[in-house]
Amino acid sequence: MNKKRLASVATSLVISSSALGAELSLLSNLEIEGDARVRGISTSGITSNSDKAKETYDSRIRINLNTTTDSGVKIHSRVVLDNDTWGKTSDKNVEWDEASVLVPLKDFFVYAGRVNDTYGTPFYGSHNDKIDLAFIGYTGIENTLLYGFDYKAVEGAYNSSNGQLGSSTGDGDYDAYGLGGQITIDKLLLGGRYVSLQDNRSDDGGKTFRDTKGFFVDAFASGEIAGLELQAQIQQNGGDKYSGGKKVDLEALGMYLNVAKQFDRLKIGAIAISTEDGYVAGGDLEASYLTSPTNGAIATLGRVGGYGDTVLLSGQVKYDINPELLIEATIASHSIKKATLNSLNKDLEITEYNLGLQYKIAKDVTYKIQYAAASFDQGNLDDIQNAMHSINIKF
Repeated sequence: MNKKRLASVATSLVISSSALGAELSLLSNLEIEGDARVRGISTSGITSNSDKAKETYDSRIRINLNTTTDSGVKIHSRVVLDNDTWGKTSDKNVEWDEASVLVPLKDFFVYAGRVNDTYGTPFYGSHNDKIDLAFIGYTGIENTLLYGFDYKAVEGAYNSSNGQLGSSTGDGDYDAYGLGGQITIDKLLLGGRYVSLQDNRSDDGGKTFRDTKGFFVDAFASGEIAGLELQAQIQQNGGDKYSGGKKVDLEALGMYLNVAKQFDRLKIGAIAISTEDGYVAGGDLEASYLTSPTNGAIATLGRVGGYGDTVLLSGQVKYDINPELLIEATIASHSIKKATLNSLNKDLEITEYNLGLQYKIAKDVTYKIQYAAASFDQGNLDDIQNAMHSINIKF
């Protein structure tokens, strides 16, 4: 039986469109996997939380439980055990991070549950919340996915999240619905979507609600073309939003380009990011250590666009010395208009330097060392020095 495999940007899932029966059987395989990390961080200079110096250790364990029933239904769950700051009891938590079900049907699939709010694309400027998602996809056209979805984002800032999807009642976060599609051409994935957003949060315990309506449209490309690894996305937001106790126009634009080339053991890449009118990029971009909590020691500068409209340009080099040892270096330039960092409210130029090393101790164990430095063109801001080392284990 031929199966079409689509890497869905919308759901970050691999989808099989083979016809499967609707009867469910839970007598199936259960896979347990995950990762553990312990790291030490040292930061000096200005940071996103105004600390002048910070030295800490933290640890995290993520456990994934995956099963596939006899009829092909995929069930996924993830539990996260966090100890964000050793010695600080308030930073210890256990969270049921994800729980979802994927039901394949003939030429369709249904996907529902709590998932990461990224739309599958790292540039999307979400709050990195979890969302309760209902998603239906159509795979009846070769190498193509068409989809629609409805979700309710959950930030945990309120005790309840009982508003109806798309309504102006309840104490929850954003309600949203959207339509989109994507097509795979050779090794390149092209797609786009329209998403309608409604902010139904209450600032007074449920007496009144913001009731603002916004939207965004975006187009994206991901994959390989002409021997180059490519990620590109443009997103335009519109409608209105709630700011300063009233509704105001929402006009935000974000653009992202990530291009890389592999030369045997050497990889060279370049990233360009532009945010306008208040757009804030996603948190998992590889642009620099100081803007990414995933790829860097600690997101000292926070997400791109968080301090004002930003243009970020970075160049990266990675070299595999041998199968166990990788070194990487990055230089990045941040140009921020009317930067709010440390209440500056002036145009700001930041030059950032990164140097990292990864050593594979064993098949599933990696040791990392990362160093980042940033200098400012404003004399009243202390230059940043950031160092991290960590043990990362997959199981």
